[in-house]
Amino acid sequence: ALRAYNRVHPQRTQSVMSSTEGVREYSLSSLSGLMEVLDVWHPWDDDDPQYPPQRPAWSLLYDGTLRLEVADAPTGDGTDDIRVFYTVPHTIDGLDTENTTTLDDQGEQLIVLGASAYAASQMAQSLIGTVTVTGSTPEQYSEWAAGRTQGFELALEQLRRRANISQDARSSPQG
Repeated sequence: ALRAYNRVHPQRTQSVMSSTEGVREYSLSSLSGLMEVLDVWHPWDDDDPQYPPQRPAWSLLYDGTLRLEVADAPTGDGTDDIRVFYTVPHTIDGLDTENTTTLDDQGEQLIVLGASAYAASQMAQSLIGTVTVTGSTPEQYSEWAAGRTQGFELALEQLRRRANISQDARSSPQG
């Protein structure tokens, strides 16, 4: 359920990478959990941020290497660092040795819905050919799982649509 959620609505974050004199290619290996690069600002100076920020052409090369497609190579003096905006997976405290939960309330509810669908499906599978004291049949669990799965997939699709709309500049109110 968490993997499905992360494919639709990963956590957004940013990091500033120090530039190196004369270097246009930078490894992104220091960006733990990197899923997708969303935007790059260069040159970037934390002490004197420009507005609007400069957004150079950039490309992703082999093995998570960012290439700045700029005429003048960085100087590496701290005034032309690289601010990278990217996504990482959400985490849940206690799952896979994580110690924080990064989901909001809606995300947590959606994960519970998806996890219960997967659990019901597994229960249905495990009950095939067995006799239960509750009288619940694998078919009943399968039906319940199908309903939960449908609800989970619908909620993910609604979340995907809302995320797409919020990223579309045309949907922002004009003043």
